[in-house]
Amino acid sequence: MLVLLLAGCGGGNSKPSTSAGRLVSGPGFSFQAPEGGETGRTLRAVTIKRNGAIISVTVFRLAKPYTAAVRAKTIRELDATLKQLAAAEHGKLTQTEDMTVAGQRARAYTIERDGKPDERLVYVLRGRREYQLFCNDDRAVCDRVFATFRLAA
Repeated sequence: MLVLLLAGCGGGNSKPSTSAGRLVSGPGFSFQAPEGGETGRTLRAVTIKRNGAIISVTVFRLAKPYTAAVRAKTIRELDATLKQLAAAEHGKLTQTEDMTVAGQRARAYTIERDGKPDERLVYVLRGRREYQLFCNDDRAVCDRVFATFRLAA
């Protein structure tokens, strides 16, 4: 049911800049991103590369609609998958937490390398869609991306 993928990159554009960054939109979502960097787009994702860091949002279609009834099972699957992913990437899953993103209950993960946080992933599930938010930028940048992430109506 769940797929892990880091989005591909390429040329692209984004919406006008503001003092707080720039509004970036993708298929069914938007978020505030920092100024600068290269924005890439695919049919399912938006990826920003800047200063050696990556911020991406990828949308996956779920086989079955996500409901609160399957939340516990889904969380167990995500937790196990992210633990394996971290180990495969020579990292360690150091934090798992529930949070609210775009008004939805979401699951967040922090992967550390060499004793310091390196990657943060957040999964937002709504209906038949899974939104994977990935950020390995500064914590404040990632927090802003997660806090400003919005789903289209």
